Amino acid sequence: MRYSIVLSALMTAILLLSMPAYAVPALTIDSPQNISYSTVSIPLSLSSSIGYDDVKYRLNDNEYTYAIKWLADESKRAGVTGQYISSYTGLYKDSTQYLIQGYGGSFHGYNWTGTAWLSDTAIVTGLGTYYTYESNTVPSGQTVFNISDIWYFIKGNETNDLIGYNWTGSSWQEDSAIVSGLDGAYGTYTRHADPVVFDIDDVSYMLIYRSDSNVFGFNWTGTAWQSDDSIRPSPEAPAGVNYAQPEAFKFNDVQYLLISASSFAPYVAVGYMYNSTTGSWQSDAGHIDEGVVSRMYLDTTVYDIDGYHYLLSGNKYYNMDTGFRWDIYNSTLTAVEGINKIYMYSVTYAGLVEDETIYFTVDTIVPTIDFIAPTPDDSSTVQTASMTVNLSVIDADIDTVTLNWNGTNETVTGFETVKTFGADGSYTYYACVNDTAGNINCTDTRAVTSEYQSYQAYLESIATITATKAIGEVPAGAILGLTENLAISDAIYMGILAIIIGFSIFVFSEASNRKS
Repeated sequence: MRYSIVLSALMTAILLLSMPAYAVPALTIDSPQNISYSTVSIPLSLSSSIGYDDVKYRLNDNEYTYAIKWLADESKRAGVTGQYISSYTGLYKDSTQYLIQGYGGSFHGYNWTGTAWLSDTAIVTGLGTYYTYESNTVPSGQTVFNISDIWYFIKGNETNDLIGYNWTGSSWQEDSAIVSGLDGAYGTYTRHADPVVFDIDDVSYMLIYRSDSNVFGFNWTGTAWQSDDSIRPSPEAPAGVNYAQPEAFKFNDVQYLLISASSFAPYVAVGYMYNSTTGSWQSDAGHIDEGVVSRMYLDTTVYDIDGYHYLLSGNKYYNMDTGFRWDIYNSTLTAVEGINKIYMYSVTYAGLVEDETIYFTVDTIVPTIDFIAPTPDDSSTVQTASMTVNLSVIDADIDTVTLNWNGTNETVTGFETVKTFGADGSYTYYACVNDTAGNINCTDTRAVTSEYQSYQAYLESIATITATKAIGEVPAGAILGLTENLAISDAIYMGILAIIIGFSIFVFSEASNRKS
């Protein structure tokens, strides 16, 4: 993984002097790795201990796919009680993260202690009533922002007016100047509209989403807001969506806009990203809105804590408000047979850029394996002390070949091995091959009977045996002899020729091995 960051020439020189030549990557790609896989479905597994602004990848030079989204996380909303028809806005002031929640006719303030939100009435002092409409079912809009190091707050009221405030250092005081030029934004609608303020290239802009889906754009001249249609996104909101509520936020230098909710199903959340090159908003659907659980009248705020981005949402009919964390997530890649390439690009919360390219192989073809001569056929009888097992194996990436001989596995080198019989009897064997991708194939199981040892016959005691009739004929070349003081034990075997001549018992195998 390599790193890059945009700095001045002087800062770059200082950075090179103070940083090691190779920094430890923050994003770990646990899968895929530079190995072979036996399936085209490959897990994409990422891990990191820090927050990210963006993580995306390209598989085999296809379009980018994002590997980051809003994941459910209630840990950073601890201390905030979910409320019926609640709305949120946040601000980072004097090294403290604050949260302002509207519900129940008033505003409720919190500050982040490092582990939870703590009630803070000071941050909402002077804001007055939190308004709702239509029998307490539609929340009023609100936004907090900073212009020229002064904090401002704008809310709607029951008469369709926008009320402005500025922060005095200890409380909010009404400020009509900060809403100058916004007359008529609500029109004759007796329901709510929702404003949001953001900065692009040192200019402050405002978007007001009205309850009938109409959107109004403004820029700040220094003394008043003036109409500016160029700042409106296109499309302004998903078709058919009304009561849309916007949230604007930045990840480093990238400005995003999240338009969420509707009064009618299906409830949606749609993202936009401001393209500084074209000077306009572009759709960012499937990225900055990915993972947001959209509900009726969803109102969201985005804030940063401990190196991560978080989102808190309130809504009309759910008092269990929802928390999210912007973070990497795992999925599944669909690769192709052969060599694949994945290029990973990421931007950390601190703005550091990382990228890495990994090659991996997909091999779904099962190797072939067969017994070939001089390997005995199945159910053969062998009259030697050993036998040769020879294999034909076909695969481009063979890993190991094993022979299972009477239940015991052993590795075969060179596709051939010699097996020695320990004793006469029956033996079973089969062979398997696996390639580097993990594909495995095995032969059928074969059986072989060993009959290379001589047979023995014994007499229990000295006796006189009179043979009146020979059983069969003695094979040519057999040597007849007399053996005394022998014991009889299993003298005659199935398929064995036993001949009694005089005082001797001769036992022959089918292979003509003889023992007297």
